Amino acid sequence: MMKIFVFSSMWLLVLPLLLLSLSVLINWNRMCTIIRDTDDSKRSLLPRAFVPSSVGTVTPHGWLEEQLNLQAAGLSGHLSQFWTDVMDSVWIGGSGDGGLHERTPYWLNGIVPLAALLENNNDAPFLPNINITAQVEKYIQYILSHQTFDGWLGPD
Repeated sequence: MMKIFVFSSMWLLVLPLLLLSLSVLINWNRMCTIIRDTDDSKRSLLPRAFVPSSVGTVTPHGWLEEQLNLQAAGLSGHLSQFWTDVMDSVWIGGSGDGGLHERTPYWLNGIVPLAALLENNNDAPFLPNINITAQVEKYIQYILSHQTFDGWLGPD
């Protein structure tokens, strides 16, 4: 029984690599033709596999929306209200992060897309005291309004 489990779990790891290798082999001749062609008139880029969407055209629904709302109602949405390293960061004129200035940008890397995806305007019934859009605007406005003359953003 254990050997079957090991064998099947091994395939879970190996199968994606095999599929990737197969994909490369199938397209190898086409890629090599494009690379080997020295005549500029014959050279061209491969067509895009996916067409980029405009910002705001993709919004979460269903399970994903529920998970993002839970994240906003949880630690991500409340971190700036209790953790001194974010709440009183040098990025917003404070001194609470004790020289470790990376914590607020890491938090912003998560909260900015979360706010954009949820477009949270404090209208969710289980988020009565939290507005992540307002939090994001506070931090981003301060950072942009305190840009140095040479274009630097954030602390030294």
